[in-house]
Amino acid sequence: MPLQIRFSSNIGSVRNENQDYAGYYQKQNLILGVVCDGMGGHNNGSIASKTAVETLIEHFKTTDIETYKSTDKKLIQNWFNEGIYKIDKKMKELVLEDENNADMGTTLITFLYFIEEEETYVFNIGDSRAYLYNGFLHQISQDQNVMNYFINEENMNPETAGKIIGWDRLTSSLGPNKTKNIDTFVIHKDSKIKKLILTTDGLHTFVPKPIFEYILQQKNTSLAEKIELLLQKAIELKSNDNLTCLIMEVE
Repeated sequence: MPLQIRFSSNIGSVRNENQDYAGYYQKQNLILGVVCDGMGGHNNGSIASKTAVETLIEHFKTTDIETYKSTDKKLIQNWFNEGIYKIDKKMKELVLEDENNADMGTTLITFLYFIEEEETYVFNIGDSRAYLYNGFLHQISQDQNVMNYFINEENMNPETAGKIIGWDRLTSSLGPNKTKNIDTFVIHKDSKIKKLILTTDGLHTFVPKPIFEYILQQKNTSLAEKIELLLQKAIELKSNDNLTCLIMEVE
């Protein structure tokens, strides 16, 4: 089966605007996939997510990333950091055009897949997620929120951290006046990826892992249909947010 990639985004049943944004681009031996979730309640979250996705894809198109090998870890990290710098710069320009953009923000989850080498880099800012599926669903990224801060930095047990008021509040996001931290993950060839999945929290918060896996395992169902089934299942299970899912299917 040839490699394919699809995505879909849904406003959901509660929000008045879809502040999610997604995109992908293939360039020779590389595929870039990216999903962003504009921060609800913040001014112009939809502008932030669209700006982040389009700027990163343009960075991918116009730089020589295709000359890198998957083992060039430092070069790849520097390439991504440069892309984030360009997003920051563009967002600050938007603030100069309209001061209402000053508080905009977005998450960003992205993968860089080396087709021939079957190696993957995942970069995360915020609480959108990357998963790999190889018969089972595995979460790759970690949500950058208050709960995980206390688990990682204060050695608090997950049950206690999950009871903190505002446990799901972001500790990192992308925006002209936001604090951001970049997490980088590498998925090696021996992980035997069948699918690489990017989601926003309107989907993954509401679809339990067994149901997620069941939908991915469906035979005689196209990749686009599986994505729509995931989105509709989240809505059925009372998702209160926008929903986006991007899947690259390797086999």
